[in-house]
Amino acid sequence: MELTVLGGRGVNACSGYLLQSGDTSIWIDCGNGTFGHLQEHLEMEKLTAVVLTHGHPDHCVDIYGLHVMLRYGVDITGMPVYAPEGLEGYLLSLVHDFDDTFEWNPIGDGDCTKIGDIELRFSRTDHPPPTYAIEARADDRRMIYTADTGPGWTVGAFDAAADLVLSEATYMHDNRPAPIHLSAKQAGEAAREARAQRLAVERSRARGEGRRGSVRRGGGARGPTPHDRGVDGGRGHPPRRARARRAATDHLHERLHRVRGGFGARRVWAHARAVHGVGRGTDSPVVARPGPWLGDGRVLDASRVDVRTQRA
Repeated sequence: MELTVLGGRGVNACSGYLLQSGDTSIWIDCGNGTFGHLQEHLEMEKLTAVVLTHGHPDHCVDIYGLHVMLRYGVDITGMPVYAPEGLEGYLLSLVHDFDDTFEWNPIGDGDCTKIGDIELRFSRTDHPPPTYAIEARADDRRMIYTADTGPGWTVGAFDAAADLVLSEATYMHDNRPAPIHLSAKQAGEAAREARAQRLAVERSRARGEGRRGSVRRGGGARGPTPHDRGVDGGRGHPPRRARARRAATDHLHERLHRVRGGFGARRVWAHARAVHGVGRGTDSPVVARPGPWLGDGRVLDASRVDVRTQRA
């Protein structure tokens, strides 16, 4: 089973993942910006199905682009789409109809289905509107994707000891304005309690971090952003609060609960703008390569894309 990260938390693209096993290719969440990345990795004729975890635009809006491609480009009908009940009607608010482009399949809490070589099971998370985490099984491997959730739901809703938990981590732990998302600390604690073999987190940029003012390997900054110039006198350094939050995030990544293990034959590399020291380990199927990559070989930040994959 192979996972390609197409986007996460709206830096270059929002949430979206390509999950593959054998001839089966499933696009999980169609966040804005992910459709272009999907086409870099997969011909549309080879797409098996789409799964939408919920109806927030950062997880579903690129399905409109897929509709245009399938209907007017490659002339494919009946593409299976698995989504919460009622989501089709919600998405139709922007188009007259989808014709026969999609075959809609409602999902609910505890539902199971098999798409090609991959078995899926769904669990209702702690997030409005109705949102469903996904457990995927294939090739004697198992992955859990939390989708969006607050702390009222954990990966413990599925069987323990998954090979990979892909978890949201929207908040800094000391700044959680609403209980509908997790902090990275909460994601790490939940994965440890569920005895996950590996944890990958997707996170938002901390408030105040400049897009071009991100820390690079060896320290320093790429140059002042307009925000930096207004706050820090144009010296090209991130504001003090941004530096503190970034340092806290780096410290958290070092201390996030990590365990050894593997996930299929694919190494997932997440491209990052913000970097601190990266360790490499040949025993780890989730590994950072030299250059501007974030992660330590055991905890992967899945939020900064262009993401590449490589067979082990």
